Amino acid sequence: MWYYINNCSLDYTSADVFLVGNLSQVSRILIQGGHVEGVPGYLVNCPAAPGIPVKVQFRDTQLYMNGANNSMRQLIHAPGGGCAVSFEECDWTFTEYFESSQYISLSGYSDGTEANNRCVITNKNPRVTGLRSSQILPRYNNGLMGWRFNFVGTEGASILNLTDANTKITVSSANTDVSAKYGAATSDGARTIEITAAAATDVVELLLTPYYPAKARPAWCGGASVNIAGVTAGECDMYLVARTYEEPTLSFNSGTSTISTNRATVTNYISDVINVSEIFSRSGTPLTAADYVG
Repeated sequence: MWYYINNCSLDYTSADVFLVGNLSQVSRILIQGGHVEGVPGYLVNCPAAPGIPVKVQFRDTQLYMNGANNSMRQLIHAPGGGCAVSFEECDWTFTEYFESSQYISLSGYSDGTEANNRCVITNKNPRVTGLRSSQILPRYNNGLMGWRFNFVGTEGASILNLTDANTKITVSSANTDVSAKYGAATSDGARTIEITAAAATDVVELLLTPYYPAKARPAWCGGASVNIAGVTAGECDMYLVARTYEEPTLSFNSGTSTISTNRATVTNYISDVINVSEIFSRSGTPLTAADYVG
């Protein structure tokens, strides 16, 4: 069956907006134009894999994701697979500045949705709404790092001023009272980094070492899941720094037959500072100080 919803407004459903059941197999659901506002549950929920895959398409649709919490969160749930979701030329609106979920992708991370389904966003000409229309991550694999977003290392081993072999992230600090080591894997299997700082002015950088070409794009976005249960004083602030560089200057040493590369920094772009410590005291957040927040 093919279902078409053209230029309609779907406002404040009581739970999930689209519930895909077993009888929906082979279906194609196309939502074109109009808007969706108010999502207390999932935008697309396919709790059990249909016998034959289903395709859900949003095309040129305004998506206002306000619900109990209006932050970037998992909005697609299809742990068994068989439910492909695509967004074409859609505008997104997330109005809350603080986060309310452990994960920062539409597909979540640990329940099988992001591993077993295709979730694609295609915006040839992204429209900026003045809020957060271009910061949507469909799956963690769709980020710049691809599948290399998990730290790998031995629990307890220091990672301070070293580069993780898988993510190519360097955990760096110029402060002598800072330590950083590999922590235990969490319940979802992701390896953690445990950072200890003694002073309120201490700064730790998670530096992604590969260089990326400065292609035209509306925004650079970054994020991480942070747990601050061990913070006993002060606060934990998080922000993104994007550094731009000149073309590299190459120097050749004929004696050692080596080439060295130097890139002069053009400028640093620093995002707003988010006080992670304040998130858990926000009214309505489902998270506690013992949780991770994305």
